[in-house]
Amino acid sequence: MVRREGLLALLATRKPEAERCYARAIRSSPQAATGWFDLAAAHQYSDQSAAIRYYRHGLKLRPSGAAAQPVSYTHLRAHETLRYLVCRLLL
Repeated sequence: MVRREGLLALLATRKPEAERCYARAIRSSPQAATGWFDLAAAHQYSDQSAAIRYYRHGLKLRPSGAAAQPVSYTHLRAHETLRYLVCRLLL
């Protein structure tokens, strides 16, 4: 639930709120690599050195990387904003 709140905050460009949600998720499950990847993604534009540390920690927990979960083009478009042109960058 906290991860979902973090994602919604991140998509709404409320990065500080997303960072707090992901930090709470990590406190409750510190061995879950996905939480570290989420926290890294939330920091990647505001604090790149922290983002790198979080990505590295997540990779120590899961060396194969983040869980690959297919996402449809329609799903990406539903979350696209003028500021985050996700799908156009993929083409």
